[in-house]
Amino acid sequence: MNMQPIKKNEVTKVIENFHIFCEYVKTHPTYLTTNLQELGKKDCFEINRLLQYPRTFDAPKYLMTSYPTIAMYFQLVHNLGIFEFKSYRKGKHKGKIQLIPTNLYNIFFKMEDLTKYIVLFWGYWVNSIFQYLYKDTLFFDGVEDILTQGIESIKEAKPNVKLAIDFDPENPRNSSDLPYSFWFLHYGTSIHHLRDFGFWEYEEAFSRKFYASTREIHVQSITPSPLGIAMMKCCRKFPLPICNRYYKESQWLQNKDLLQPTHHYATSFAEAFEPLFPGLIPLGLNEPVHNKEKNSKKKGYKTMSEKIGTVSIKVSLQKSYRVIKISFHHTLEDLHLAIQSAFNFDNDHLYAFHMDGDVTSRYDVYWGGYDEAPFASDTLIQQFNWAVGQIFIYHFDFGDDWFFKCQVVEVNPDELMNGYPIIVKAKGEPPEQYPMEEEEA
Repeated sequence: MNMQPIKKNEVTKVIENFHIFCEYVKTHPTYLTTNLQELGKKDCFEINRLLQYPRTFDAPKYLMTSYPTIAMYFQLVHNLGIFEFKSYRKGKHKGKIQLIPTNLYNIFFKMEDLTKYIVLFWGYWVNSIFQYLYKDTLFFDGVEDILTQGIESIKEAKPNVKLAIDFDPENPRNSSDLPYSFWFLHYGTSIHHLRDFGFWEYEEAFSRKFYASTREIHVQSITPSPLGIAMMKCCRKFPLPICNRYYKESQWLQNKDLLQPTHHYATSFAEAFEPLFPGLIPLGLNEPVHNKEKNSKKKGYKTMSEKIGTVSIKVSLQKSYRVIKISFHHTLEDLHLAIQSAFNFDNDHLYAFHMDGDVTSRYDVYWGGYDEAPFASDTLIQQFNWAVGQIFIYHFDFGDDWFFKCQVVEVNPDELMNGYPIIVKAKGEPPEQYPMEEEEA
């Protein structure tokens, strides 16, 4: 690709915005909410006021998902290891979880701005869990596909030339049928996030007919920047179905038409983006992602060899409990199978995980045959960024309603674990799944 390297002044505002978020979290006692384990309403409201493009809210009454820039930064700082979760087990902050900087914080902010930018974009493009970043938007499923198709659909875009849809506020469904119309109207949060990376400016489309939610963004037009035009060329060389670590293989198999069979795609992030950032991409971003490891199955488990990171979960049912150690790279389906084995159940009914500890929650993960994602079989343990003390519920058999309380008791990000989940502690006899009724005398 014959492209000119990006200049520092093109990314300055992007880095300044991210620095505002990090400085606030570093210098304020930002404790996560008890249920959702995210930044609280007050902190989000205060950070939002400082950002370059604040959301127009007049009071701290909205969840973090209503602030898409903050939600993205929250995921980025943890995925990149710039911040970590600290759980307080005693003292006046007992039970609270705080986001605190790691030793990588100073290392990151000593980098050149161009290196900071490409590291951040790698964190978003390759390492983001889109399924959770967009979970509270109306159209949260398939964001990777829509982003891939959307960026391809505007490949003829010119710098500083507006791309707009003919939007009808009285009947949005009758808006212009351009290749990017669906992306603009229903996946605007992804457009917002790319605006945070300096790809473009955008104008919102407002209509009383739209689904009313502070979490939704509907876009009427974008005006790409020279930076955005150049970055999109690289994104087409390394599209999400190829590069994103958490893109579902099932989606890949069903959506091969997203990619051009005769097109030469890059084999690594560095290969795709090096023309824009010559000599500035850290070695760790050069990992090839083609030919991803295929997981074989044995007794229902995904075999995981030599995976780093474990979490120990105390699973309680009535007067018994089992502490199960599981790898970051196992799935919730693997945890389901481990619980079934640990409590001598027959794995003969459907199940769900209520991730915020509330059975009426919207933050649920269901068995693989459910109507809507996310699915347990596709959900990696590491996606949750758990800290000690966090609680969720495993619900098995929607007729008899067995509710297992699951509490994180240990997190070891450096531990090497081979094979399947294991029981490290057990107490009490588990109840029988199907107790025999006493015969009448």
